Amino acid sequence: MNIKLTENQINKVINEIEQELNELAWEGDIDKFVSMRLVPLTNETSRIINDGKKRIRVFHMSDINNIDNLKSIIGTRKSISSATYFNEFILKYMSGIRTEGGLLYYLEGDLQYEGSRDIMSRPDKVGRRWVSIEDFPDNFANDVDKIFNNDDRLNELYNIKDDKLKYSLINKYIRNVYELMHKHIGEIRKHFRTEKTFDTGQWNEILVNNIKIIDVLWKLPYGNILEGFVPEEYVIEFRKLYNKKIAEISAQYPNEVAPRGVVEKFYKWEEKEKLKFVEIGTDVLLKKLRSVVSGSIDYAKKESEIFEWVKSRGGYTDSDEYRKMMIKY
Repeated sequence: MNIKLTENQINKVINEIEQELNELAWEGDIDKFVSMRLVPLTNETSRIINDGKKRIRVFHMSDINNIDNLKSIIGTRKSISSATYFNEFILKYMSGIRTEGGLLYYLEGDLQYEGSRDIMSRPDKVGRRWVSIEDFPDNFANDVDKIFNNDDRLNELYNIKDDKLKYSLINKYIRNVYELMHKHIGEIRKHFRTEKTFDTGQWNEILVNNIKIIDVLWKLPYGNILEGFVPEEYVIEFRKLYNKKIAEISAQYPNEVAPRGVVEKFYKWEEKEKLKFVEIGTDVLLKKLRSVVSGSIDYAKKESEIFEWVKSRGGYTDSDEYRKMMIKY
């Protein structure tokens, strides 16, 4: 595939990045990302890679304590990591990346980048995602390496104290990378949709921004039902009650183990109090979800309902079915 990249398009990309760099005021990790040979993804480069702006529907896992964060990026250029394929093991637990899990969003967004596997993207402080050159075709990655071979300062960019020089080097690096993306664009687009690069891992990774949340599925998280489900302030309140109860028992039996009957009574109290807080958590959860979800809010009582919910919305839980779709696509 031969896609023409004009000088105006290149300048538009650079202008977009320059605006975002100015917002960072050099407090972000861009210098480190560049030295790590990461590639920035912007709206303009996404349009180039995807042959135009594409609106797609995907899934995103999270928990109750991140609802406000997700709400804050609705309709913005900040991107989130999402997926259309999960293996059944990860899906049944509905556990998110660095979250307690329990919420599975079905949302719509502008496609920035699509990989058939987890590409381990990294967000900077303005929400832009960066991906490793190792996720790109070898020819592209080798050409990026040549940029560093030609200017060794890029390897230790984060050690440069002169902001003006640092800015100039970052700008030059980004321009060179985007020109290389144009040079290898056909190979890049093919690379992520071949059987060779397919990884039957836990999920694929799709980056989207300008999101709109359509539906959400929720369930009580595994393990400690308070963590990640009940808002943190209520968890703290429960722990205070818990510690107070333990102190009362310890005061009654300072030099001996509490009788079995007392221990059993305590466990029953603990379970009863937890359920009270779960009821609080449910009310808070539903109220928050209604403020971000435009469609349905569904509750999963069993694992099979989770799988059906995803499949009914075009998601994949079977690696063979997903592989066939990607090869065909």
